[in-house]
Amino acid sequence: MLGVNFASQSEKLELGGSARYNFSDRDALSTNYSERFLQNGNSYSNSNSKGRNKNTNFNADFRLEWKPDTLTNIIFRPNFSYGKSDGYSISESGTFNEDPFNLVSNPNAFLNKVVWDSEDDPLKDIRVNASNSESMSESKSLSANASLQLNRRLNSLGRNITFRGTFSYGDNDSESFSEALTRYFDAVAGKPDDDNRRYTTSPTKNYDYTAELTYNEPIAKATFLQFRYKFQYKYSESDRSTYDLIPDADKGQVWDWHFGDELPLGYENNRDQDLSKYAKYNYYNHDINAGLNLIREKYRFNVGVSLQPQNTTLTYKKSELDTIVKRSVFNFAPNIDFRYRFSKVSQLRFTYRGRASQPSMENLLDITDDSNPLNIRMGNPGLKPSFSHNMRLFYNTYNADRQQGIVAHAFFNATQNSITNGTTYNQATGGVTVKPENINGNWNASGMFGFNTALKDKRFTVSTFSRVGYTNAVAYLYNQQTTVNDKNTSTTLNLGEDVRGTFRNDWFEFTVNGSINYNFEKNKLRPENNQEPYTFGYGASTNINMPWNMSLSTNITNNAIPYEFHRVSVKDYFNDCMEEVRADLLSHNMTLNYNNYCAEDVKVVVDPDQLKRVINNIVTNAIKYTDKEEGHIDISIEESEKMIKVSINDDGRGIDKESLPHIFDRTYRADSARRSRGGSGLGLAICKKIVEEHGGKIWATSKKGEGTTIYFTLKKYIKEENKDEQNTDN
Repeated sequence: MLGVNFASQSEKLELGGSARYNFSDRDALSTNYSERFLQNGNSYSNSNSKGRNKNTNFNADFRLEWKPDTLTNIIFRPNFSYGKSDGYSISESGTFNEDPFNLVSNPNAFLNKVVWDSEDDPLKDIRVNASNSESMSESKSLSANASLQLNRRLNSLGRNITFRGTFSYGDNDSESFSEALTRYFDAVAGKPDDDNRRYTTSPTKNYDYTAELTYNEPIAKATFLQFRYKFQYKYSESDRSTYDLIPDADKGQVWDWHFGDELPLGYENNRDQDLSKYAKYNYYNHDINAGLNLIREKYRFNVGVSLQPQNTTLTYKKSELDTIVKRSVFNFAPNIDFRYRFSKVSQLRFTYRGRASQPSMENLLDITDDSNPLNIRMGNPGLKPSFSHNMRLFYNTYNADRQQGIVAHAFFNATQNSITNGTTYNQATGGVTVKPENINGNWNASGMFGFNTALKDKRFTVSTFSRVGYTNAVAYLYNQQTTVNDKNTSTTLNLGEDVRGTFRNDWFEFTVNGSINYNFEKNKLRPENNQEPYTFGYGASTNINMPWNMSLSTNITNNAIPYEFHRVSVKDYFNDCMEEVRADLLSHNMTLNYNNYCAEDVKVVVDPDQLKRVINNIVTNAIKYTDKEEGHIDISIEESEKMIKVSINDDGRGIDKESLPHIFDRTYRADSARRSRGGSGLGLAICKKIVEEHGGKIWATSKKGEGTTIYFTLKKYIKEENKDEQNTDN
C-alpha cells in the first residue's frame, strides 16, 4: 500500500486529506465437510475449492473544518474511490446419504468428475450428487460521496441546531464466465446431468442523499427537548443478463464453448430470461425523532421515540414476471437510556431499544430462483415485519488507591416474527429449496463480570473476566416422512473464563494468560446431536522498553476465538450497533456521524458478537485518545462487488508515521502517553485477528495531532452457483 497525507491549520480553518493506493493478490485453498440435520436421518456434504483474487484500489479523501466564530462549526468531507478486481475459482463438491468418512479416510480426494464413472469409486453406493465448477470474474467500481455538517450554538444554556447532509454515488460493472457440471446418482429419480456454461454481465448504479436537522431546546434547568428530522432518498438499479453458452441447434449454432474460450459469435441470442433479472429501487424514508433528556448531578435520563414512515417502489423484471411493487410502511423505535453516577469512577446504566424491521422487497415476491439446481430460492408474499427488543444493564467502578476495577454487563434480546429459512431437502437430488418464513421464540441473554486489581506490590496485577450466555434459537427442520418443516428449538448455554496476570515496571512487562470456554448445546427434535464442546487457550508475552523510543516484544499463544457465524443484513446490524455507539459517545461528550451506503439487500456472514467486539474496541480507543472537550467520530460503510468497507475516523491526537505500521501488533502502544493510560495493548491486535478470521483485512491512516482512521473489510454474502449453501440464518 502506498499513501500520502497533507494537513494545514490556522486559527479558524483546518484542512487535511489523503490518497492511498493498494494492490493485493491472494490465493485461497479450502476443504470443507458438513452435516445437515434432518428430522429423519442426515445428509453429508464435502467440498474443495481453490481461488485467486487480485484487487487494485485507489482512494482519496479531503477534510475541511471552518470555525467562522466561536458559536459556529462547519465540516465538509468528500471522498472518492476506484477499484478493480479479477477473480478465478475452481470447486468440487458432493452430497452423500451416509457419512463418507466411514468408507474412506479422505472423501475429498474423490470429488473430481474423473472419479464419478470409475468402477473403483469407493463412494459410488452413497453418492446423492456431485458437482464440479470453474469460474472467472472481473469488475470495476467507482464511488464518490460527501458529507456536510453545520453546527450553531444559539445560546449558552444548551440550545443548538445542527444540519447534516450527505450524498453518495456508486457505479459498478462486472462480468463473469462459468462452467459447471452437476450429476445426480438416484437411478429411480432418473434426473439428467445439469451442464451449465454461462456468461453474465451485472452493471449496477446507485446514489442516495440525506438531509438531517437536529435541534436541542432547554425547557428547564438541565432539562432538554431533542428533535431530529432526517430525510433519505435512495436509488439503485441493477440489470443482470445471463447468456447460455451451450449451442442451440434450432438457431443454427454449432459452437462448442468451454471455459477459457472466447465468446462465440451470436451468443447474444441465448439470453436466459429465467436467470436474468432487472431490479430498480426508489426508496424514501422519513425519520422523526423526539426525546426528553434530563441531566442531574447524579443521573441522566433520556427517553424518546423514532417514527419512520417509508415508501419503496420496486420495478422488477425476471422471466415472465414484469411488475412494479409499491410498499408503504410505518416503523417505530422506542428507546430509554438511564445512567446513575455513584461517583466520578462508578456508574450504573440501563438502556432499552425497540426496533421494527421490514422484510426485503424481493423476499416478498412470489418468484423462484433456480439458477443453482442444488440451492433453489423462493419468495414469500406472506412475510410479516419483525420487531426486536434489546435491553442492557451496565455497571462499572474503579478504586484508584487500590488500582482495582469492576465491570458488569447484562444483555437481553427477543425478536417477534423473526425471519428464518424454511428448507425443503430433496432426497433424490441432494438439493434444497429455501423459503423465508416468520417464526417466534428466538431470544438470547448474556452477562459478564470483570475484575482487575493490583496486588500489595503494585507492579503485579491480576484480572479475571467471566462470561455466561444462553440462546434459545427456533428454526424449521425438514421432516422427510411428512415432507413438511417441523418447528425445532435448539438451546446453547455458554460459560467462559479468562484469567490474566501481569508484572510491569518502567522498562519491562511480562504477562501470562489462560482461558476456557464451555458450550452446552441441546436440540429438541434431534437429541442425539446434543454436544458439550469446549475450547481453551493460554499464552505469555513480554514487552521491553528500550532507549531511543524503541521496544522489543515477544508473544507466545495457543488460543482460538470461538465463532458462531450468521448471515446478517448490513443495514440492520450496523444500524443497531450505531445506536449503542451513539449513546456511548454522548456519555463522553462526543458526537457521531454515521453513513451506510450499502444497498438494502447486502448481507455478510459474521459472528455478530465478535464483530461488535471489533467496533467497540476501535471506538473505545478513539474515546481514550481524544483530548478535545467535544470530540467527533465519523463512521461510514461502503460496498464493492465482493466486499464492504467500514471506516471509523476520529479527531483525536493521531499516531506518528513510525508507530502506525505497528498498532495492530500485540502489546504495542504507540507512545509514552498511550502507555501511561494503561491497558494491555491487545485491543487492536484482537480486532486484527477477528477481522482476518472473517476473511477481511484491517489497516489505518493517521496524522499526528489531527486524528486516525481505521478501516476494515468484510466479505459480502454472495449466492455462489453449484454450491450447497449452509444455513447461516438464525
